[in-house]
Amino acid sequence: MGRDLPRVLHVSLVPGIHQGVGILHQLRLEREAALSLNLSWDTVLFAPQSPIIDALDVPNPAPRDLTAADETSLTSRARTNLRVKRSFSSWLKAVEEKYDILLLRYSVHDRRLAKLMSARQGMVGLVHHSCEIPELLGLDGLVGRARGAAETVVGRRTVREADVLLAVTSEIAEYELARVSPLPIPTLIYPNGGTNTPNPVIDRRGEVPELLFVASRFSPWQGLDLLLESLGKYDQSIVLHLVGTMSESDARRAESDSRIVVHGVADQEAIRRIAEPCWAGISSLATERQGLRVACPLKVREYFSMGLPAVGSHLEELPPDFPFYARTTPDIGSIVEKAREWRSISRTEIASYATSVVSKKRILQQTYNELTDLWLDRQRSESHG
Repeated sequence: MGRDLPRVLHVSLVPGIHQGVGILHQLRLEREAALSLNLSWDTVLFAPQSPIIDALDVPNPAPRDLTAADETSLTSRARTNLRVKRSFSSWLKAVEEKYDILLLRYSVHDRRLAKLMSARQGMVGLVHHSCEIPELLGLDGLVGRARGAAETVVGRRTVREADVLLAVTSEIAEYELARVSPLPIPTLIYPNGGTNTPNPVIDRRGEVPELLFVASRFSPWQGLDLLLESLGKYDQSIVLHLVGTMSESDARRAESDSRIVVHGVADQEAIRRIAEPCWAGISSLATERQGLRVACPLKVREYFSMGLPAVGSHLEELPPDFPFYARTTPDIGSIVEKAREWRSISRTEIASYATSVVSKKRILQQTYNELTDLWLDRQRSESHG
């Protein structure tokens, strides 16, 4: 039957780097984990060239003259998007025969994707990070509705071409299977992971509760407005650290309360210093605004790595008995009480336990094993067919 282990290529096509640095961080962690485990798993990002990409240490085979578009120009972005996708198709045709399993980050209403997948002889999978149609319909105005309608038609056709679906949460997996029902496509849960080694921050927790809330941008589903409203009715001593950009209305409310420290955008080292006196980290508090019950935000994994437990409004893609995450409403009193329960547990204990569960290295090994089982089943089926 030949080799016992498959060669895997996981490639993320990212036409615009504005789609988020979280994507980049996960790809870097995945590549580091694959190298550490000595797996036959290549991680590639295909994106316009930029200093951010160059510093990432993840291969980007896009042409060097293919640079990021002017984000203020819709025409420029559309032109760059088209160039990226054409270059990607050419590159993939040249390298895909080297791999047994091709994993593609899902791209919404992309007609080329279904065609590319149907032409491939080997095993091909899609990696899903959202419930795509509800997310598109949630965008403002006619554009969101038009894109949602396009994804309804094109997306179902594309997903049906997959030999396996990978989803970052169980909720997304259920959504994708419902799109193609009754077609029984194998589905794996491949959640976001954290660093592979615990890195707790110095413990400077004092008597006054301090909480850390990080977001690159406090979008509506972060629920910052709800938290600020709750804090306005709370008369106890507390310090709330906010890291990231926010709306003007939220900024005004935050600046009017002396218990809130607004840090703006901060790099990882600065966030670690801010985290030192904090009792817990806060995740998204209004995921229902996205229509989601389950999530696995990268920032929660970063809280864990630093030795901070976390709270959020959503179910986490974690074992049911995981002790350092709790669901909560956006009520500051409830959050403080939960943080108080964790107060006596050391940073090292939290970071070590959590890392053993959510490290990208552990998650990648499990996913590779599951993909290998599917691939071997397919090999046996074809040899007997």
